[in-house]
Formats: sequence, C-alpha cells, structure tokens
Amino acid sequence: MSEEQQDQDVFLLEMQKSCLEAIKEGYGQLMGRTSEIATLRAEVLKEITEKNKEFIEDLENSKFEFMPKLLEEFNELLKEKRGQVISAEETDLVVFEFMLSDVLQNLIFYCDDIAKGLIDTEAKRESRQLPIVILKGWAPASETQAEQNSDSNADGGDESVVSENEAVAEKQNVAGSDGSAEGSQEATQEEETTPGKEEGKTFLIFQLRGNQFAIPIEFVVEVLKWRNVVPLPYKNPKALGLLNFYGEMLPVVELFNSAEVDVTDCEKKYFVVTQVKGERFSFFVDKVDQVVTFDELEEQPVSEQSSLSHLKVIRSLFSYEEQLTMVVDLNRIGAAA
Repeated sequence: MSEEQQDQDVFLLEMQKSCLEAIKEGYGQLMGRTSEIATLRAEVLKEITEKNKEFIEDLENSKFEFMPKLLEEFNELLKEKRGQVISAEETDLVVFEFMLSDVLQNLIFYCDDIAKGLIDTEAKRESRQLPIVILKGWAPASETQAEQNSDSNADGGDESVVSENEAVAEKQNVAGSDGSAEGSQEATQEEETTPGKEEGKTFLIFQLRGNQFAIPIEFVVEVLKWRNVVPLPYKNPKALGLLNFYGEMLPVVELFNSAEVDVTDCEKKYFVVTQVKGERFSFFVDKVDQVVTFDELEEQPVSEQSSLSHLKVIRSLFSYEEQLTMVVDLNRIGAAA
C-alpha cells in the first residue's frame, strides 16, 4: 500500500468517527425537542426530517451503506404520520412523543454499534429497526376506536372477549401439565424478567383508551365482565374502589392515573384480576382481545431517557398485528396497590 493510500485510509477513518459523533450529538438534541411535539407538531417533525437528510448525506460521504437506508425509512414514516400528528389530541401525542424518543435513542445506539470497528452491516440495521416498526403502528385514539367499532359491526356487534375460563385454562396450560398454576406463577414472578428475544411467551392482549397493551398470562387470575365496584369513602391515589371477587375484596387500580375515573359509570368495561407475588388486585380495560402465544418475540426495552412519568408501568414494547403493544410491568402496579 502506498503512502498516499495510507493517508486516504486514515483520513476516511477520522471522517467516519467525526460523522458518528456529530450524529449522536444531533439526535441527543432532537430528543430534547420531542417534548414540544404537542405544541409545535409539524415543526418538530420537519426539524427531524431535515436533520435526517443531513445525516444521510454525511453517512454516505463517509462510506456507510445501511444506516442511511434506515434514516430514509424513518423520514418516509414521519411524512406518513404528519397529518395524524397535526390533527391528534394532546393525550394521543403523549404516546407518540414516547415512541419518537425511543426511535431517536435507538439511532444513537446504532451509531455506537457502527463505532465498534467502524463497520455498518445489514444485521446492525435490522437490529435497530424495531422502534421504527412500532412507531408505524401509532394512530390517534379516535382512529383506533373507529376501526374497532367497524370491526365490531362487521362481526354482528359481538365483543371480542376472552372468557374467564379461557384465560384461566390458557394460564394453566402455560404453567404445565400438572395443573399447578399458582406454583408456576409464583416461580415465574420471582424471576427477574429482561426484555429481549424470548421464546414461548404468552400474553393477554387488551385495549385501553385507544392503545394496545399486554400482560404475561401467568399473572392473570380471571377476566370478568363489569360488575359493581364499592367506592371508597375517601380519596385514595392508589385505589379507585373495591371489587367483590368471590367474597374477597380486591383493590381496583387504574394503570396510569392520568384522569379522574368514576368507577360507578363504566358498565362497558372489563376487569382483569391479577396476582403478583401472592397479592391480588384488579384493573379495568375497555376491551379484552385474546390470548396470544409467540414462538419467538423481540421486545424493545423502554429506555430511561424516553420514559414519561405516567408511563412508568410500561416495561417493554413490541409490534403485534402492525400495532404498538405496550407490556405492563405488574410488579410496579402491585407495589402501588
């Protein structure tokens, strides 16, 4: 190799390092701007899109091949979501802000991946694609509700509900052939769960306020249609009331404490009764969809930088039927109940 070629290689390496550091800094600044999405909306999306264009050019000049493709995909998605973001209610944009921050944080991690050896590969791009896929599933609650109503009408108005026996039976199948569901449940709950690629995960999928959530089936005791709740004689931030569950009075909690809820006026909702570390409590949902088992599931952990105060109970994210699904950390709710 000639001295001139060596100089060119050294120059390219320095250029690549400088490019990655500048992009990390840029996305760090953009993460700070996501908190303004509810007020500035299209302006924030435009700023991110313009920055992405700059980064794509810098990456291509630095001879990186795959990260520019991911940023182009990101820009196309932002263009698709622009109209929805402009017209969405502020409450809907809370989830969008959360998801957008995760995408930006993940792109910073992508830069760190490339920095190891200064090599950009298709595998690295694919490993950082999930938050964008999840963001694609976001839609304002009004649109989601309209789709659900349309589906319900198409099915003759029947609610898609997981019956009590079905949920319990599914839980027992997961527990093992000996039928010792409670023993399996306690053992599972004692283990430290870490989001990532896992096999044989079974979840109860449900809807609440236009969003889709999931909880591991081993925590589920029973799913009930709405029944009377005993209001508390005093205001309690940890419980909305008490539910008579076969003679046992269980606290009824709300997942996010984001608004005042009248538990005496929720006839179309459903209860999910759960047990966490030996303690039972319940929470209400708008609709229970189904029990789903994934042979292999890639969960996206929620980074501390992007978590919002009333979303602290969200442990991880995954995409199911092209819709964002948020996994609820029942250990945190149980501690509050």
